Amino acid sequence: MESRRSQLVSKTVVTNFRKGVGMKVFLVDDSAIVLEKLAAMISGIEGVEIAGQALNAHDAIQSIVKLKPDVAILDIRLSGGGKGMDVLKRIKKEIPPPIVIMLTNYPYPQYREKCQAWAPITSSTR
Repeated sequence: MESRRSQLVSKTVVTNFRKGVGMKVFLVDDSAIVLEKLAAMISGIEGVEIAGQALNAHDAIQSIVKLKPDVAILDIRLSGGGKGMDVLKRIKKEIPPPIVIMLTNYPYPQYREKCQAWAPITSSTR
């Protein structure tokens, strides 16, 4: 059921983006440098808007729930309390849930398995 719901949300976001509706993206990473570089790369894409950024899990959850972005790009490990996976687990309960892309320097199978279980969308090693 969760996978089917995620597929429908993904299809809707992609369809709307192709129609020129635009896409809101929220960035979460504990490195200000990584956030800056991601924002610079993404803001160069026509029709994509950076909805917000957070350096920790607490701020990320609050902002994502409030702003309801189409896509959330999360670092899997965050300093300052909380983890990207905590954010993932919480925001996937939102209706509609955002598409989630997880970033990590730690390509361990157990991370991939947890991400796939909570949000079978995309997982990538940076």
